Amino acid sequence: MGRVRRWLNPNQLRLQTNRLLRRWDLGLYRPSWVESQLPEQYTHGDAALPEGAEAALRTDHPRLAELRARYSGHCAAAVSAWSDLRLEGQIDLRRFRGDSQYLYQARGTSDAAYALSTHYALRHGRLGVLDRLDEDGLFGALLHDVDGRAISRDRLDAALEIEALAEWLGADALAKGRVLDIGAGYGRLVHRLAQWAPDGERVATDAVPTSTFLCEYYLGFRACPGTQVIALHEIENALSTRRFDLATNVHSFGEAPLASVRWWIERLAAADVPRLFLVHVEPELFALEDDLTRAPLAPVLETLGYRAVDVQPKYAHSDAVQRLGVFPAWYHCYERG
Repeated sequence: MGRVRRWLNPNQLRLQTNRLLRRWDLGLYRPSWVESQLPEQYTHGDAALPEGAEAALRTDHPRLAELRARYSGHCAAAVSAWSDLRLEGQIDLRRFRGDSQYLYQARGTSDAAYALSTHYALRHGRLGVLDRLDEDGLFGALLHDVDGRAISRDRLDAALEIEALAEWLGADALAKGRVLDIGAGYGRLVHRLAQWAPDGERVATDAVPTSTFLCEYYLGFRACPGTQVIALHEIENALSTRRFDLATNVHSFGEAPLASVRWWIERLAAADVPRLFLVHVEPELFALEDDLTRAPLAPVLETLGYRAVDVQPKYAHSDAVQRLGVFPAWYHCYERG
């Protein structure tokens, strides 16, 4: 009887069905669903694609096929939250900055939440990062007008993360630092760090082939100074030959199995990366197994020499904004030794 109840669980049924369909490169997806979730006050910012984007951002691109072949079977490429082919099924590569698995922007988030979070960032951002970042809405980013500012979740989250990192490390150290962004997605944080402070060194890496493919395109399109994308099969060599001051991970550790996350942390520890900044949905860190059960992550970090030095809400200066703002989360700061 228990087995019957398990199979009737919608999430489990969807995952099992998509595992079966994956061998034919198929997946369950309703194309109208994402658009139906978008409130009327949001607009897509890309009336036209940049020159060359149509030819570059296609599912049959040889580089994407190469990355899929290279990543296949790699321990760190094991997936859980991404295993139902939501990337391949729901992301139009030409609109990768839209509301999707990469960056939820509108689902359950009100007009007031964006205004509230924007004014929070302006009031509490000591460095004024939000106004040092711009937003052109390209590649499907959802835009919201807040008192004349074009606000996207990309711009808002990056401003808050950079402010938090600068408060922890010092603005000068962050601006000139060597940063490794694990689970970089399409390159959001690395792009914004380069836009805010072009003198640092930033490396983006990801265990999802589509992410690496998009990241290579996007950071190249933005012509980000001091940035590099390193593919999964090349990252161990980079860690053994280069020094990093900080590793960051925004949400993806909480969307991957513990074995995959442990692989990353073991490499960071072996390379003696001294600081780790994690953005997570809850104050307690966890990895997500393939059956959607949670595995505690803090013991792995502690065993490998990383200790928590600070845990704070995304909207640390206001309990109200942490409840009502755009996609509340938690910032976890770890140091090694």
